[in-house]
Amino acid sequence: MIRKISLLLISILATSLCFAQGDQYGWTRDQFNLGFSTTTLTVTDMPALKSNFSGSLSVGRTFYLHRPIGKFLRFGIDATWFDLNYTNYKIKHITHSETNNYQYHQGELAVQVGPSITLKPVGKFHIHGYFKYAPALSTLFTDKGTYYAYAPYFVGGATISVGPLGVGLESRLVECNYAPFRADGKESAMDDIKSSYVGWRVYLTFRF
Repeated sequence: MIRKISLLLISILATSLCFAQGDQYGWTRDQFNLGFSTTTLTVTDMPALKSNFSGSLSVGRTFYLHRPIGKFLRFGIDATWFDLNYTNYKIKHITHSETNNYQYHQGELAVQVGPSITLKPVGKFHIHGYFKYAPALSTLFTDKGTYYAYAPYFVGGATISVGPLGVGLESRLVECNYAPFRADGKESAMDDIKSSYVGWRVYLTFRF
């Protein structure tokens, strides 16, 4: 399973790099993003978990498909070849005899690819919208053990920027099954976790 996910991530990255090219019209194309998220994670036999903290870092590029239409409109393909995300959840488990506090840690490494549209109505002002498929290798650390999953995210959002600096907002959603991780390859007594994830990411973007 892990080998298949690794091959998929490598193949998408290689394809993106093969189509890399400069832009001769002065439109920004490379992006470096720093973000914060608010997320809801729903797992088997538990109430929905609200994130305590979530941060992200991503690097990508827009590959424009044609010359500017009317000097202000272009369609393209967005490729993000590095998307790292960390989310922390705090959990309070109350019973008749005691109260226990736990923390879940969720880490993800993903790539993204999908269509985009960019408007440049005046000067260096850009409006950029996109919808991307984002396969991720996701790991969930819980009080019962460590789990991993292939998480096929769908991501949609937009950015507004002036010159190299801008802000963005995107929605992220996925359904996946987490399997227990065992370093020795043996079967685990832990059950799989069926989960769904819905979140919003706000980020600062640097375009150049």
